Amino acid sequence: MRKIFLLLFLLTTIPFCAQNVEYGFVSPGDYKTHNGETIGKSGIQYIKGSYQMPLMVKSDSLKGLKTLTATISGKYARLHNEGSAMAGNPHKIVNTGAMLTYSAPITRRWSLIATAGASLNAHTRYIRLQSIALTGGTIFLYRVNKNLNIGIGAIITTAYGEPVIIPTPFVTWKHNGKYSVRLDMRGLPELTLAAQLNERTRLTIAPLAVERFSALVSVDGDNKLYTQNILKSTIGITQRIGRRLFFNAEAGYTTYRRARLQERSCNAFWRDLFDGDKRLKFTPSPAISVSLTYRFK
Repeated sequence: MRKIFLLLFLLTTIPFCAQNVEYGFVSPGDYKTHNGETIGKSGIQYIKGSYQMPLMVKSDSLKGLKTLTATISGKYARLHNEGSAMAGNPHKIVNTGAMLTYSAPITRRWSLIATAGASLNAHTRYIRLQSIALTGGTIFLYRVNKNLNIGIGAIITTAYGEPVIIPTPFVTWKHNGKYSVRLDMRGLPELTLAAQLNERTRLTIAPLAVERFSALVSVDGDNKLYTQNILKSTIGITQRIGRRLFFNAEAGYTTYRRARLQERSCNAFWRDLFDGDKRLKFTPSPAISVSLTYRFK
């Protein structure tokens, strides 16, 4: 754990354009059988950070900006598992990654977004070469107006062992002002409502906020992919405590929480995509998080 905190400390000393460090806790939720019997429970505490740095910014007076951005992210999670049903759940997960994102206008309304990167998704006691996944994707984006963007594309990833091509919708909508709304559907949906209470304080309500954890694990000598998706609703306060430093605290409830252990293959991905019977379903439970964000702009 000391190595994780040391790494985060070193990274936060690098002058990136945006940086965020967050600690979160999801209290244990029960796993129940179809008969209502509780046969296990699991909670999560995690710390994560993300950093962005522009590598290129070019202006086109007719079409817009061309940008190349590097993103570094890291997440360390500790799962508190109890009961026989949790035997396949890893206890410690590390998710780290580096991504390059290129954005360029095609016309006044159409633009192209291309991404490429690598990530490590592993149980801390079982890190293998197969724990590294390569990801790349392309999205064609249409600007409906200054607030709304829609698009479609595809992402290819090796997280499932074999390359899997995943169609990806892209929708962003925002309305700024004293009261603001932001909808972000780049893969997983997020919705945020906010009200500026004064110059330093902002109230936020997030009916849809997502956390995701994944790791390569060994089950009876076979490599499998463990994933856990958490959908939560929160209310929080963001307080500016310096010219560019912001503190945020949130509290809420998990409305959806599923864990899955599956084979690593293209066929298994599509076969299990909508099969809810193969996921562990947890009861709703409280969730909290605190974070610090430093904005260089």
